[in-house]
Amino acid sequence: MAHACGVPVEGELGHVPGVEGEDAEHHPGEMSYTTVAEARGFVDKTGVDFLAISIGTVHGRLQDRARLDMQRLRQINEALGIPLAIHGGSGLKDDQYRRLITHGVAKINYYTALTDIAGRQISENAERDRDSGYSGLAKGVAEAISGEVERCLRVWGSVGRAAEVMAQCRPWQPVEHVIVYNVLESAMADMPMVMAEGRRRLGIIPGV
Repeated sequence: MAHACGVPVEGELGHVPGVEGEDAEHHPGEMSYTTVAEARGFVDKTGVDFLAISIGTVHGRLQDRARLDMQRLRQINEALGIPLAIHGGSGLKDDQYRRLITHGVAKINYYTALTDIAGRQISENAERDRDSGYSGLAKGVAEAISGEVERCLRVWGSVGRAAEVMAQCRPWQPVEHVIVYNVLESAMADMPMVMAEGRRRLGIIPGV
């Protein structure tokens, strides 16, 4: 059904213990590693486009360096040949991220690290102004998260590759976005310039 609508599907095999946004050691659980045989059989029967696998990551905050089963990852990647996903991706070291990507990982879930950054920014805002409302508490959160996302994109080797990705993509169906807006008569003379600038800015974005 998803493929008929042009939607790719991610499956998940194995169990990644822990709880997003919390200390991993507070939520112990048995690690269930993904096996090569299970992964191959699952992908053959379902036709999923991505597979999330369990190779040693945990949800939540890590206190120590994660012990990742890179040999298992290499074997699964060689057996499947489809993009792999990692859940519980917060807290890994930069060299671990790079090794994951080298061996077929194309998607890394990174929830806990981003929520921690948002939480710290909110706490700092509350310390500065204890009577602050929601807008004051949320000030700077988007910028803080944006900075961390940019850092991750650089570590993971994604920066400056939008055109490369677009060159590999086939549009399933064009999307048309129509914007209708009212303009004061006094501003009509400026509209051609405004529209030209809008087209220029949008034209910079690959795929638009």
